[in-house]
Amino acid sequence: RRGRSVLPSTSACRSAQLPRGSPLFAPPASRSPLRGQSCHRSTHGLLHRNCRGKFGYGVIVGGLYGMIAGRRPKARAGLGSCFGAALWLISDEIAVPAFGLSKKPTEYPLSTHKEVLAAHIVYGVATDSLGRGVRKAIEAV
Repeated sequence: RRGRSVLPSTSACRSAQLPRGSPLFAPPASRSPLRGQSCHRSTHGLLHRNCRGKFGYGVIVGGLYGMIAGRRPKARAGLGSCFGAALWLISDEIAVPAFGLSKKPTEYPLSTHKEVLAAHIVYGVATDSLGRGVRKAIEAV
């Protein structure tokens, strides 16, 4: 059970990550909570100092998705994967660079875009899965 509860939290935090390579957001290795772990190597662009903000962002966006998906079943297309991909496009590729929080998307290698897109898709599927579970539990009561 414990492992299951960690996955949505991890994907929520990871899904809101900024693209790699932004020196503004890369914490010094000595202060990083993930120092020396393989996760740190794969997410070095993650804003470790503001993970609470990422959790909050993930919760708010996930809640909005749940409200919309509850009223419009077509929004659940791809079991949440379309939601995750759209979130990646809007947040990571458009909004984050527009606010000056990262470099332009063209300044990152394709592999970085693929990795972050995959993380957003995982977040979307996890969010949809959680929403379906909550709806079933409510209907059972």
